[in-house]
Amino acid sequence: MEFRSKSGLELHNKVAHDSIVIEPKVIKEEKIEYDLISETSQKEFKEMHKKKRKNPIKLKEGQKLSYKQVMKILKHNPTVNLHNSKRHKPWVKKPLSEWVGSDKFTVKKVNIKKKGWVIYSIKSKRYLMSWVEGPIGDKYHIGYPTLVKN
Repeated sequence: MEFRSKSGLELHNKVAHDSIVIEPKVIKEEKIEYDLISETSQKEFKEMHKKKRKNPIKLKEGQKLSYKQVMKILKHNPTVNLHNSKRHKPWVKKPLSEWVGSDKFTVKKVNIKKKGWVIYSIKSKRYLMSWVEGPIGDKYHIGYPTLVKN
């Protein structure tokens, strides 16, 4: 057979003859180092836990709170995600200070439970936030706040 171009000959050799062996490309899988992720998240949690308040607070229904007062109450600045939001994806997480901005809050509900546990709900124009706090053994614990867009 005669070919007018070199590319035609190369195409013929690829298609018609089995003498050329083409090895398939090996796709390298990205390895996720779960141990490293686990270690860093544990360190972040321990650092945040050290910053938490060790004593209970007293809030009353109808009480007004500024941004600074809210951040003083939740001074450990936990990383939270915004629930029930159409604008933000559910897996997006930010520190609480970035979500809240400079909002002014009002204490909507103080729910006192058994064994000294209290559930606080505060509301601003943009968000409704609630968290629980109380004693576990001889230590005082503050739960992660839940942030919902109004």
